[in-house]
Amino acid sequence: MGKGRLSHIERPPPHCVPPPHLIPNPPPSGFLAPPQNTPPTMRPPPSLSSSPSSTSPPSRPPTPSPNPLPLSPPQPPRHRPPPPRPPTTHLYRAPNSHTYIILTLRSAFEGTAIRDLLTLAMHTINLQLDLHGDGLLTGGTFDRQSYPTGLVLRAWNDNNHQTTWGVLGAAVTALLEGMGRDGWGWGTFGIYDGENWVGSGVIEPGEM
Repeated sequence: MGKGRLSHIERPPPHCVPPPHLIPNPPPSGFLAPPQNTPPTMRPPPSLSSSPSSTSPPSRPPTPSPNPLPLSPPQPPRHRPPPPRPPTTHLYRAPNSHTYIILTLRSAFEGTAIRDLLTLAMHTINLQLDLHGDGLLTGGTFDRQSYPTGLVLRAWNDNNHQTTWGVLGAAVTALLEGMGRDGWGWGTFGIYDGENWVGSGVIEPGEM
């Protein structure tokens, strides 16, 4: 053989060859196992699941309605009703007279109903004075009701004294002028002739 050719297959040194029991299926003695150039195993792609969640289209945001429902207006905060006002007391004097009244107003009343009631009472008193002159109240009482509203004006003798038609007329005049200035309402009142408490009265809703 020419120079440079191996006359025999060279073996690797003993220290480079692993022991036979560590090599699976060792090749025949005197041969080295060829290098393993096996291509890598390709895994198949994962199969698509047949569940509805994987096949359903992606969700979309809801489309706003072209005619949205109107929003309800904000509700005002709830408040407790105010407590009733305490009674107020007024002293009203009749013009050109010694007669005055002390009125305890218990409830305000809007409108002209009380003014109309007092005006109606004055017509009745003036008619009595024109026809019969002054004198004591018949039976010691006076009662007048306004039928459109049901309001009542009552007066009577009090404090062991007697009330005359003239004193009652002056008391109703004081009510008209005083309440017309300070506000209408119903309540109770005392009738005074000079220093004497001679009668009492009330303005209140009545039964129709």
